[in-house]
This record gives sequence, structure tokens and C-alpha cells, in this order.
Amino acid sequence: MVINSNLPSSSLNKITHLVMEDDEDLSKQLLDLAAEFGDLPFVWWLGPDTMPENMGLRIEEMGFSQVEVLQGMNLDMRTMGDCQPRLGKEIGLHMEWAVTEDQIKIYAELLTSIMSPSDQNIITAYAQTAQKLLTPGMPIGFALARVKGQPVSGFEYWLGPGKLVGIYGLVCKPEWRNQGIATALLQHGLSFFKNEKGCQNATLQVSTMAQGLCTRLGFRPYGVWVQYTKKEFWMKSNGFADGLAN
Repeated sequence: MVINSNLPSSSLNKITHLVMEDDEDLSKQLLDLAAEFGDLPFVWWLGPDTMPENMGLRIEEMGFSQVEVLQGMNLDMRTMGDCQPRLGKEIGLHMEWAVTEDQIKIYAELLTSIMSPSDQNIITAYAQTAQKLLTPGMPIGFALARVKGQPVSGFEYWLGPGKLVGIYGLVCKPEWRNQGIATALLQHGLSFFKNEKGCQNATLQVSTMAQGLCTRLGFRPYGVWVQYTKKEFWMKSNGFADGLAN
């Protein structure tokens, strides 16, 4: 799958879900995929289902480097107990689902707030797609947490296939970390997905620093996700700090 935003950001351009035959045409096929981006930065996302198994080596032979390794985590929601947030009114915490273009913009601004340098292309991309993302029946949505009206945390989710929900981009502003806010927001979301959407499994990808948070909520490792890109792409246009702090 090729995702090309036509914007100069490796956060927005990727090649993923690669399942290919390891034959004499593989190198050409990979070069053709990369050529779709022209001079735009992009990343290769290799996951547990990537084939062939030596895909990372083949991509490195093309001049790309491994820049990030994330642990895949899965939660069997059928075994999940009470997941209601234990943090809230005492700090003025309010959680909401995005139903307006302005709320989607707020989430994009949260994402860029943890990046160094900040990538304004992310705000542009979400602004360009916000109206479509709010179309009834769209399986993509966003959650936000505010403290006394100030947006401090958020995540994006994708429903499906089946009874699966994927959670992406869980972020918390640095000055609000280690106060249980991201944990409370994730608990709020998991309760909603299980009880209101009928989801049975939730997945996400996290760094080493965030695995403890997810494990406490019942997530278990299920595979590794590896990103490859040109190092100059990563330094110039990605630069994510770790937003997954509780």
C-alpha cells in the first residue's frame, strides 16, 4: 500500500503492508514503489506480516536505513475488566470525540507539539482531509483530552477490519505527562470501543518507554514494526518525540 500526501513530510508518506514474492523482479518492484514519491521524503513500514522475511535487508540495499522500531501490542477486549478512567474532575479533565473540523485541527496541533522540529505539513494534511474524515460512516476518528479547557492529549483511531480497532498517534504534551492523562484518555476510548462499537481487539504500536503503560491496561506484544527511510528525511521532516507517556 502506498500512501502519498504529496506533501514534503515522511510522517505523511509511507509504503506499508508489503507482501511480495522474493523473486528476480522484487528489486525492480521496490524501486518502482519508491519512484512514486519522486523527491518527497517517505518511510517504509515493515510489520509482522511483511513478506519476504528479508524485506528489511532488501530495502537497506537500496540505501535506506532503519530509523525506528516499535512494539506491536494487542488487547483482547473480551477479557477486559472495568476500564473507566480513574482520573477526571479533580484536575478538570474532560474527554471528547472530534465532531468538527476545528477539533481535528487541535489534534493535528497536538501531534506537531511533540515534534522537533515541528512539521506544519501535518496540520495542512489534516485540514485538507478534515471534511472527508467527518463523513458519516467513516471508520476513522479522533479523541481529545482537555484540562480546564486546554487540549493536552489525543489519539486517532481506525475501526476494522472486523471487530478490530487500531489506535494511532496517542500523544500528550510534555508538560502534562506522568499525571495519568493519556492513560485516562486511552481507558475512556477502550471502554467506548468495547461497549459502544462492539470491538473485540485493540492494537497499537509503541516505543519501549510506552510498553509499561499498555501492559498495565492489558495489552500484550504481538509483533514488531520497523521503519526505514533516508536519514536526511527522518531528521528533516519527522523528528517525533515520544508522546506515549502516561
